Amino acid sequence: MIKTFAQHRVAANLVMIMMVLAGIWAVRTMPTMLDPPTQFPVVVTEVTWVGAAAEDIESLVTTPIEQQLRTLNDLKELKSRTVNGYTEVRAIFHFDADMTQALDQAKQRVTNIRNLPAAIEPPVVRRMLDTEPVSVLQVSGPGTISELIPLVREFERQLLRRGIEGVDYDGLPTEEIALLVGGRQLQELGMTLDQVADEVARVSSNVPAGAVGRGHGTRQLRSLDQRRDPRGFEQLQIESNGQLLRLQDFAQVERRPQRGQPELRSEGQVAIEMMLWRSTSADAARADRIVQAWLAETRPALPAGVEIREIVNIWRLLDVQLGMLVKNGLSGLVLVIGVLFLFLNARAGMWVTVGIPVSFMLALALFYVLFGYGISIIALIGLIMALGIVVDDAIVVGEDIVTQYENGLPPDQAAVAGAQRMWVPVMTSSLTTMAAFIPLLIIGGIMGDMVLALPTVLLCVIAASLIECFWVLP
Repeated sequence: MIKTFAQHRVAANLVMIMMVLAGIWAVRTMPTMLDPPTQFPVVVTEVTWVGAAAEDIESLVTTPIEQQLRTLNDLKELKSRTVNGYTEVRAIFHFDADMTQALDQAKQRVTNIRNLPAAIEPPVVRRMLDTEPVSVLQVSGPGTISELIPLVREFERQLLRRGIEGVDYDGLPTEEIALLVGGRQLQELGMTLDQVADEVARVSSNVPAGAVGRGHGTRQLRSLDQRRDPRGFEQLQIESNGQLLRLQDFAQVERRPQRGQPELRSEGQVAIEMMLWRSTSADAARADRIVQAWLAETRPALPAGVEIREIVNIWRLLDVQLGMLVKNGLSGLVLVIGVLFLFLNARAGMWVTVGIPVSFMLALALFYVLFGYGISIIALIGLIMALGIVVDDAIVVGEDIVTQYENGLPPDQAAVAGAQRMWVPVMTSSLTTMAAFIPLLIIGGIMGDMVLALPTVLLCVIAASLIECFWVLP
């Protein structure tokens, strides 16, 4: 192969051009991120029970769920956190577990629990996602917090439609739906306030309605009469003195923040912070472009006095860090090139220099196509570490070709003889380097998954360097 490519310049040049084109395609396609994506072997079960004490949720919800999940296959441990009105149970599996099957089993186990309180929200069972922040937006205005809540909820819907994967809030109060009934209306109904509350609770609930089918075809039936918005409660019918009345006929229904919650203020105005996030497999640059385009379109149309400020931009932080690494890498490259031309003849030094970016281009393409990684801090650190590997291989081969030429061989024969003579030493050196980084590939677990990009990019650089040294350089 060495002799074939050395004697056919078109083939060698074509390989070099394809390496460069593959690298350009990879750079334009691969996503940018702070850290490489990590798959957490964790299934999270969340249950909301508005108004319930943590002790009641612990005994009536958390414990039954833990009893059902503790016998799952490949389960490593269970962790739970219970506060007033909410509980979260985390099932942590062994890293090599089949998480699709684990998620399905967890959903089935939670669904099979029959004695959960009727007042809870439907349990949410999901996998834990590896996420990164995108931006933090602060929405402030001169009015009340109730006036900002519909705005930020609409902003959330717009951002999700454009491609932002999630929004969390700071300063957004927990809301409640209040039914306001006057004393005169109660007298006309002939009911007390407690009786109205009991009647509303009775008719606004999801009630099991038995099962249909047999065996594996059995399906549980459940009436879905639980109201979740003011409009639904307004249309709710309750019985009074043998008559059916809608709530809107005698009560005022409103959605409002619960009392006693802390408020977020900015320069004396009420404010809500929106924390935008994305999964680590998504492109940080694309997410930032989505946010900036949305801000440019939304700010001119804001109500009077309302302001949106971007107080944190993660992409700028990432851009600075990536820029610093690239700058340091280019500085090292300049020093390497200076040393090359100081100790090698001009022609050999030039082709060794050309081989550095060519090798990196192919390495990036292999890194993205074979392993699905993008540009991250760890990947760039690996590329900088690999700079010496690429240069060493090219120097050894190039210097021996020059030596063969100076000993009297024709240029074409010197190129073949030098590359063939250095094949075993360079391959041995490359395998030795690979062996040094193999332990990082077999660490396993979450930590091993987090650092996997470092040895992977180094192995890709070594493979690309061998192709460049023996197929292109001669």
